[in-house]
Amino acid sequence: MQPHTPTPANIQPSRREFLKKAGILTGGILALGLPLPLRQASSALAAAPPSDSVRYALDLGGQIAGPIISLDSGFTSGQVVEGRLGQSLSSKKHLATIVPEDVFLECRNNMTKDFYLWIQQALGEQAPKRSGGILTMSMGNQLLDRQMFTDAFITEVTFPALDRTSTIQASIGLKLKPRQWSYQSGGSQIAFPTGVNLGGWLSSHFRVGISGLESACAHIVKVDSLVWKQSLSMAPDRLSFTSGPIQTPNLVVTLPRTQAGPFTEWFKQFVINGKSSDSDERSGSLEFLAPDQQTVLFKLNFEHLGIFRMSPITLSPTNATPLVKVEMYCETLRLTEFPSPGPAQTPLTPAMVLGVYRHNPVQNAWHEGSITQEGATLRWTNKAGATWRLVPDLANQRLLAEGPDNPYAQYGSKEFKLIMENGFIKGFAFGGGTYLKQ
Repeated sequence: MQPHTPTPANIQPSRREFLKKAGILTGGILALGLPLPLRQASSALAAAPPSDSVRYALDLGGQIAGPIISLDSGFTSGQVVEGRLGQSLSSKKHLATIVPEDVFLECRNNMTKDFYLWIQQALGEQAPKRSGGILTMSMGNQLLDRQMFTDAFITEVTFPALDRTSTIQASIGLKLKPRQWSYQSGGSQIAFPTGVNLGGWLSSHFRVGISGLESACAHIVKVDSLVWKQSLSMAPDRLSFTSGPIQTPNLVVTLPRTQAGPFTEWFKQFVINGKSSDSDERSGSLEFLAPDQQTVLFKLNFEHLGIFRMSPITLSPTNATPLVKVEMYCETLRLTEFPSPGPAQTPLTPAMVLGVYRHNPVQNAWHEGSITQEGATLRWTNKAGATWRLVPDLANQRLLAEGPDNPYAQYGSKEFKLIMENGFIKGFAFGGGTYLKQ
């Protein structure tokens, strides 16, 4: 049945009909959820069921830097002091020092440029401090609270372990040490970049290069996780930090024993024969690649690499090829390339559009649906069961809905106009309504 609004002019609208019309005014005359047949009004006007799920986003300097996929922090804690109370056998307890806790967060390659610049500066020994916060939101983008941090330093950066046979999505881990935490309540609606990984980022897509060892590097099958650390200590006045030593991780790679000849020769000269001066050290790079195996998402540069250990890996039923692990120390690690979100640098693909979208606010079953792949085209299906075909026109950042199966084509609503923010798909506009990507 085609959606319609057969409201007789001579009937005074009920409170429910009045609320329905108010929803039309705020959500757009031709929004996906409106209009609906009057016999559906009772069930359609019911709000979407509440969800206990939450998600997090990072704020840097008042701007949302992107989604956080995992979070570990207590934010602020108090040290408990215990003592005797007179002759009582019970203990008297009270809070003493308030301690701002470190926070460890994990993100993918869909953050803003400012986020990666912060990491780049930290690895470049600039020890930059930033203020911002951790936003906690419902799955419907309702802000629950903000844990705001002041003068936070990056004390740890974790780059993912890599494996040619893996299908795991890669991510970057960050440990932050703030000088202070503060709390702000929520209540507002938040829109932030979600769900676009700029071409994808799998731990199986990488390329290693070490000067003079390029032929052997082409056969590397694994790279151990790299954890960079910067120690900090708080000054007695608790108003500032003092920078300490940097711990640069070793570069540890695995490759077939039959292809390790160049590494073996370097080990022989560097370790056995003692030719281990600065001039005998090497430079190298690690590139994290997009699925096309050509586009570089991130690039790390290593300076003063020195080989110090080679060890065979025990054969097993799942590892029938003789492998060898090569360990190299590194003096400096630098992040030299990172994603620069934006349509000009990263063309949209149909895969980036897929997902669940919700109208703000959700007033009925037509206000929530999903875009799925259907051959060379896409398909929109809402919770009311209505569905129609979408033809991607991504060069113009839109999805065409011109077919007869679109019940709103007769009203002139024939496209989903994608809403972009910092290179991410924030949602789409259709028929006067806005639908945010979940």
